[in-house]
Amino acid sequence: MKLEPRQELTETELEEALKACAKEPIHIPGSIQPYGMLFVLEGADHRIIQVSDNVGQWLPQQTFEGVLGKTLADIIGAEQAEQIRFIVVERGLMPMRSTIIRIDDHWFDAVAHRVDENVVVELEIIDDKKSLVRDFFYDELRDFAVGLRNATTLPDLFDFVTAKIRDITGFDRVKLYRFDENWNGEVVGENKAEYMPSYRGLHFPASDIPEQARKLYTTNYIRQIADVKYAPVPIMPPCHPDTDKPLDMSLSVLRSVSPIHVQYLVNMGVHASMSISIIQDGKLWGLVACHHNVGYHVPYRVRMVSEIMGHIFSAQLSSLEGLRDKDEQEKRNLIVERLSAGLKANFNLAELLSGRQGLALSAMDSQGLAVMTRKRTLSFGITPPEKTIKRLIAWLSEHSSGIFSTQESDMTFSGVEGLEGLTGGLLAAPVSHTKSDYMIWFRTSVRQQVNWAGTPEKVPEQTKAGYRLMPRSSFELWKETVRNRSRPWTREDTETAQNIVQVVLEGERLTAEQANVAKSEFLANMSHELRTPMNAITGIVSLLDRGSPLDERQKKLLSVLRLSSELAAQSDQ
Repeated sequence: MKLEPRQELTETELEEALKACAKEPIHIPGSIQPYGMLFVLEGADHRIIQVSDNVGQWLPQQTFEGVLGKTLADIIGAEQAEQIRFIVVERGLMPMRSTIIRIDDHWFDAVAHRVDENVVVELEIIDDKKSLVRDFFYDELRDFAVGLRNATTLPDLFDFVTAKIRDITGFDRVKLYRFDENWNGEVVGENKAEYMPSYRGLHFPASDIPEQARKLYTTNYIRQIADVKYAPVPIMPPCHPDTDKPLDMSLSVLRSVSPIHVQYLVNMGVHASMSISIIQDGKLWGLVACHHNVGYHVPYRVRMVSEIMGHIFSAQLSSLEGLRDKDEQEKRNLIVERLSAGLKANFNLAELLSGRQGLALSAMDSQGLAVMTRKRTLSFGITPPEKTIKRLIAWLSEHSSGIFSTQESDMTFSGVEGLEGLTGGLLAAPVSHTKSDYMIWFRTSVRQQVNWAGTPEKVPEQTKAGYRLMPRSSFELWKETVRNRSRPWTREDTETAQNIVQVVLEGERLTAEQANVAKSEFLANMSHELRTPMNAITGIVSLLDRGSPLDERQKKLLSVLRLSSELAAQSDQ
């Protein structure tokens, strides 16, 4: 039974659906796509212990039962088996290697990789002899590298890479898909045939690519579905005969795909797809997603060239983003240096911020700043009332141990007494070890329209196994108006806040040193002033001792003077 869109799920039911989606074992499907065959080998003689059930399609007179237990050489011939042995043993699998072999009238790309102690060999049919021409790939990669160097802005870079990959692969549509901090995706570049719908500028929710799929994208950088209507070919036997474990197909080029993802593509009107991982600093930055409106098999070697293009693009992307970030950081550093110089000049934070509040705000691209030091609150720009700021600092002291940020204060502090009225974003940084002093930057809300490819809210379906998230059926433009949310805080914002806090702490240290110097000078002056009359008293005592006899009262007074003189002398030592 399908749930009506307006029907509300309980939190437990929604959590159940999300967990089920996240647990889908997409790396162990137990089957392959049918444009090749797969062998699992063990031992030095490469004895076959598992094989795809379509072996007879490519090797007449063979069945999976007849193949199991034999060596690879027994099945495909000694010469071809030696080629595979060479890439496995002599060249080493790092993590995978390939070669080209011929069996009867068929040419195959033979791709090998290791899984535990076994070697997995996949033979993918070559149906386009053009992919055998090495010069073709050299020219394409050379032109690609030159074109990337000529792209001086990110939009130009995005458009170039989608155009070039579409040109080499022949897909109807190629889009560049960038993830945000919450794993929602945005199409930032696109090249397509006129008859294909455009997704440029549209957003896709994180649930479209669940966590385990994103993890696979960081392991296997390129994936293909040649035809969404394919019938999966099972691996026989389904599990390893010794360990009884299903085959981990994370690195497999023929791996069968999730039926949920297949349905997602069908709903989008896509019949064949390919995706290339874009990795930055070891993390998944985005994907190059390729779509075709009919079944379409891209040869293995064309896919490998596309993967190399993805790596080259990642390097150029890092370079352009690095230059952009460097320029931005230099501007921020200059502001921090000016604040530092001002604080060293007058040692007065309140006066400094009052006179240079524009610097403190622009360094963080914020509209307000509140500073709580020594139980004194200073506010500049657009900030909440002092009472709210104090309540916020009390909350931070209890719930945060370092820098804290949010772009949705109303959601973050929902139900927190005294903070219900906060909107927009804030970033708070402690400026003392006691967590009682803070600098808090505020960003105002930005009303924003986000264009989604279909509604981002998935409605789970109820199945016999419970609620399951299913792919949406529409990708028509769906507009969302976002309110009460500021621009997100970045890693650079956090680093700049830390730098400003260090400036403030250094200013506090210098102020304390100056106070200590002033106190020492004051005490020295006071000591001098006190010693001057005491020196005179000491001289008088000496004269009286040598003078005429004293009566009892005079002796007592002289005794007091002598004691005071001795104490003064001791204080000088």
